[in-house]
Amino acid sequence: MEQVPESSSQTLIINNNGGSTYSAGGELVNNLASLTINSDITPQPTNDQLFQDYSTTELGDIHVPEYDIARTHTRTRRVDTHTRTRRVDTHARTRRIGTHARTRRIGTHTRRDGYKRRAVPTHVCSTNMANEWDPLTFSDWDIQMPTAVCITRIKCDISNIFKDPPPGIFISPDSDNLTKIHALVIGPSDTPYQGGFFYFFTRCPPKYPFEPPRCRLMTTGNNTVRFNPNIYANGKVCLSILGTSTGPSWIPALDLSSVLILIQSLMSQNPYHDEPGFEQERVAGASNAYNEIIKHETLRVAVCEMLENQNSCPKELYERICEQFFEFYDYYVQVCTENMNKDGETMQDPFNESRRQFQYASILTRLNNLRATLENNGNEAVGNDHMEP
Repeated sequence: MEQVPESSSQTLIINNNGGSTYSAGGELVNNLASLTINSDITPQPTNDQLFQDYSTTELGDIHVPEYDIARTHTRTRRVDTHTRTRRVDTHARTRRIGTHARTRRIGTHTRRDGYKRRAVPTHVCSTNMANEWDPLTFSDWDIQMPTAVCITRIKCDISNIFKDPPPGIFISPDSDNLTKIHALVIGPSDTPYQGGFFYFFTRCPPKYPFEPPRCRLMTTGNNTVRFNPNIYANGKVCLSILGTSTGPSWIPALDLSSVLILIQSLMSQNPYHDEPGFEQERVAGASNAYNEIIKHETLRVAVCEMLENQNSCPKELYERICEQFFEFYDYYVQVCTENMNKDGETMQDPFNESRRQFQYASILTRLNNLRATLENNGNEAVGNDHMEP
């Protein structure tokens, strides 16, 4: 880097805001009356001129302008060829090491791509996008009105599901907002999810169907149970068409039925192998061990807790749950009876998820109580009143 020449005269820069005053050499001046101000001081450039000089700088030709040596609210530190300048008035920070430069500006984030600089709006960089998938907590759609195309398409999707419902899938459109759809997915037979009642909350964007909906599993035991490598304990559903996983992206030809069918397909016979890199067992018996965990948690959370109404669920879906409960009841009892010898053992999760102990005897007692209560109440709610998201 070209060495910056030292100034031949002592130049005084006065801080009009009442702060400390420095000379060109960086020494603090306490006695203003004893100094003579040099009338040949070059006028300081404006903030716009300063940024323009930096924005046109190339990698191989970095030069620190002489007026950077001393200016209001400026601190310069030079160690050989390593220079760091902090400017408070322009809200800019420049760090130069050798010939590499990085500038951060509050208002826009600027970075070097090759030999050019590209500005990215601050709100894009600083916004926390971690929960962008969540239809409950990410509220960006609340400030936008759904288009006419969106409403028409949602009505069409809902109508198609009512006319020809996929097996084991039921929906209940929100009475206050048509873009919100509540869905019940029943665990398929011959899988560890069999007979489970999985409640999903789905929301369509204002530009639907040109953008994908968002979906969250509500049946998670208060965010404690991960039911699948692609369905997290916080309710996140990892599907490429939802933009939450890699793979084929969303296209307008897809609809709500497509989303729910794909979610149901995640509830497979061997969900252990759904985790990328686990197509083969890494430890012998890991797939079966994972199935045993899912089977137990399906009965405990997706059956007992759903019927005990510890998870919110629209009335229409709860009625479906009560109907299906009696159809699966014998299966529930069989699973509990065959696995009661596991009670007290700690679940060994191959993905190192925190799990509890098996408690089939307790589950069987709860199932019997639920059946008796439902029979006495005529399938009315067992627990608290229903609450919708």
